[in-house]
Amino acid sequence: MKHIPILLLFFALHDTFAIAQNITATDYTPVSTFRIGENKITLEEKKDSKVFRENQDHVKFYKTILAAMIESKNRQILKIFDTALYITDAYHKTMLPCVLVDTVVKVMYVFSNSKAPDIFFGMDGYVYRSDMEVDSVQKETIFKEFNAGWSSFFGGSFSGNPELWHYSAAGGLVILSKRRGDNKWSNDVVGRIDPSLVEKQYGTHKNVLFASLPNIDSMKFL
Repeated sequence: MKHIPILLLFFALHDTFAIAQNITATDYTPVSTFRIGENKITLEEKKDSKVFRENQDHVKFYKTILAAMIESKNRQILKIFDTALYITDAYHKTMLPCVLVDTVVKVMYVFSNSKAPDIFFGMDGYVYRSDMEVDSVQKETIFKEFNAGWSSFFGGSFSGNPELWHYSAAGGLVILSKRRGDNKWSNDVVGRIDPSLVEKQYGTHKNVLFASLPNIDSMKFL
């Protein structure tokens, strides 16, 4: 996917990580597209097929750049959220990043799952918080080295703090993660669920949710 002309901007995130200096704006794969006011925002990924991590099933998770293309009448800006996520196409649907936009508090959140460094099934869950213009981004950690974050979607927002539903393959658990403040999240087990039911209902949940109230959507057990 090519964008010409383009202004490529890099910026510091709340967590420190290396920003690649040779990133280009080509060969990105769109994940989702939505509008905020006059801005069209396309969430995009770019994978490096030479750098990867593997889980215990030898599934490869490739180093991935997560970015947002912001397009308005007179500009195109590519904002880099992260340059070191590890994502696989083998679980494309269950690893699809999801978005919450709270138009009252005027904040946006993007969640992405990423393979942890271990050789087992550990995953790292990250969320990226920004204003709706995506002028700045803060990276927050929801969980580390935990087999969760699958089939994720946002359920609502309480005063700008989102609720994230996701599935843990470690025991077949439904997890509800809630933001309690800057870089502070709680992770609560709601109950056990058959993975086929998670897959069956996934399409009923919005990948991009506009919400300013909590409890708009949730994982269904029936």
